[in-house]
Amino acid sequence: AKKSAAAVQAASTSQYQFVGVVNDDKGSKGKVTWYARKKPTNSKWSVRLVHVNRDAVLRDLFVKGKVDIYGKYSNEGLDKAAFAAADNGGDAVSDAEETQQPGLKPLVKGNYYVKERSWKNLWNFSPKRMFTTPSGSFWR
Repeated sequence: AKKSAAAVQAASTSQYQFVGVVNDDKGSKGKVTWYARKKPTNSKWSVRLVHVNRDAVLRDLFVKGKVDIYGKYSNEGLDKAAFAAADNGGDAVSDAEETQQPGLKPLVKGNYYVKERSWKNLWNFSPKRMFTTPSGSFWR
């Protein structure tokens, strides 16, 4: 006996939706992490593959007040090309960097990290840091 098209479709559909999140190479979980949830009645899809824009997720968490972003900057010294140009009498150091003239600007690199916001780090106040900072100058 032949089944109707609606009966075949109802039998072949799953009651769950599967979402595959494509991981970047930083994760050790594998290339794709799979999640499942109960399928809503109006849904027309069962499997979906998602590429996550992690920058957008972090910005959204920051705007909603869920995470804090901290930065630490390190001074790497002066640009080496500036000293080479001074030794050459102002001639270009390399042909690849003809558009940028070397200057005596310090090289500053930023390292950023994200922490989950909690009541312990509210308003970025730390009693431990207040008493361990030399002479408390950070807070006075």
